[in-house]
Amino acid sequence: MKNKPIYKNYFARDFPLALIEIWWRGEVANPKIWTDKKQPHLPYIVFENLGPVTNGFYDPEGIKWIEQVLVDKIKEIGSYDFAVIPFQKELKKLEPVFKKEPILNKKALLTYLKNLEAIWPWFEAVWWDWMTPELFEKYKAFLIKPLNSLTKLRAEYEYFVPGSEATIRKSLEKIYPELGDLIALLRIEEIKEDNPPEIKILKERALGYFFTDNHLFVGKDKNFIEKKFNIKLERILKDDNVKEFKGQVAFKGKVKGLVKIVYGARQIDKVKDGDIIVSPMTLPDILPAMKKAAAFITDEGGIVCHAAIIAREMKKPCIVGTKIATQVLKDGDLVEVDANKGIVKILK
Repeated sequence: MKNKPIYKNYFARDFPLALIEIWWRGEVANPKIWTDKKQPHLPYIVFENLGPVTNGFYDPEGIKWIEQVLVDKIKEIGSYDFAVIPFQKELKKLEPVFKKEPILNKKALLTYLKNLEAIWPWFEAVWWDWMTPELFEKYKAFLIKPLNSLTKLRAEYEYFVPGSEATIRKSLEKIYPELGDLIALLRIEEIKEDNPPEIKILKERALGYFFTDNHLFVGKDKNFIEKKFNIKLERILKDDNVKEFKGQVAFKGKVKGLVKIVYGARQIDKVKDGDIIVSPMTLPDILPAMKKAAAFITDEGGIVCHAAIIAREMKKPCIVGTKIATQVLKDGDLVEVDANKGIVKILK
């Protein structure tokens, strides 16, 4: 059997397991609605939870496949409306929840989760447009009418996922107050049946898990997953001797400050005025912290990512796409962010 390519770590998020399940099924198992073609590169996505953050590993061949399907579809009809219009229409139904982030009762939460899973294939279709400007450049020649800019599209939809995540988390905290932070480890079926596992089981999940093939693997390591699915997962080896590293300049400037690692809204309270936010990729839910910070550094993203857009609006130094920032830095490190050259120096 031919070995698969190395699965690349495309995303790192502080998301509850229920949302991870929806994410996986929405991009891998569920009908895509906008095409009758099915993802041939399986398992395509492998999620690795490491406690405060969940990494999303994608098969690059699977990404090439989805990008080509999108290009072919756009070439066929001469418009991106096949994805944008239905997504916007369905999104309107969910806006009262993800924009206001209310606390839902169990019945309402289950309905929202169902609707969220139904819309995800449309979300996938528009998401790759934001993630890869190269894809936009590839298909724009086939458009018979102009497409809104990547920045405008992203600004219109950016609250969808973080707002949904906040609603899910707050609602579960209300429904199962006795579980505390362990509510993030509940599966959708367990919520539906109102039958959460024993605390012991949830604590085992809290130590880390993998989710792929619509299955939860607890107490397993990368080697187990690689062997089971005949794949390789990207590994970025941490070098304790790293003194500086590079990324892409999103907004110029040069500042010094203390590092604060932020994976999501749950970490924003630790950010003080003048700190340096270091994140896999910023999302709208950490905007209050970004207003306090002196600069931003991310693992992911390019010039149209959220951190880059906010940095330009706030006129704060920003370096994106470093790949390793959250792995080589830790809370309290003193760093110099030279966003004129795209270099981060560890001073202390």
